Amino acid sequence: MTATIILCTVPDKKTGAAIAAKLITSQIAACANMGGPVSSYYLWDGKMQEDEEYQLIIKTTAQRVDDAYACVCELHPYDVPEWLVINEVNGSQEYLTWINQTVTPTQ
Repeated sequence: MTATIILCTVPDKKTGAAIAAKLITSQIAACANMGGPVSSYYLWDGKMQEDEEYQLIIKTTAQRVDDAYACVCELHPYDVPEWLVINEVNGSQEYLTWINQTVTPTQ
């Protein structure tokens, strides 16, 4: 049994909390952690950008990644939100079982 980890930055704690709440109450994700603030540096429209953001770490199953993405896009203010998926994450059997029991399968 494995889990899937998704990394997604958000502009502020309010946005991160709203996304995390929706993912969890919809049983698309078992857990989301928010850390930060973090300093992000990147090119956008050909210009160097520096922003303070918060990092969401979302724990779910591979089966619900697309649903999680749709949920995040619905609530996220960025044109292109960070969306990095780390598949087949191993961990303790107890924790992986909890994730898989908490996240409802797609219909």
